[in-house]
Amino acid sequence: MAALAGPEQVQRSDFVTLTLSISGMSCQSCVAHTEEALARLVFVNDVRVDLGAAQATVSYDVKAGSVDELIAAVSSAGYTATLLAGDPFP
Repeated sequence: MAALAGPEQVQRSDFVTLTLSISGMSCQSCVAHTEEALARLVFVNDVRVDLGAAQATVSYDVKAGSVDELIAAVSSAGYTATLLAGDPFP
């Protein structure tokens, strides 16, 4: 009989990492503001914003949040976000 997966294994399978294109950032303060806006979402596990690439890479729980909520958080920080083509869309 196979062992059941523990809670950590189940939770990890619910996480997706995607990349958002961010426009309107011009400095490291903008990066910090964007990271903070995304990190405040309870379903976000990890976020990294790259000013030079104008992108945010976000790992989040697809059962608890959505791409639309990620985009809305970036918008509330004063920037525009779009999902990059080719990224998973849960």
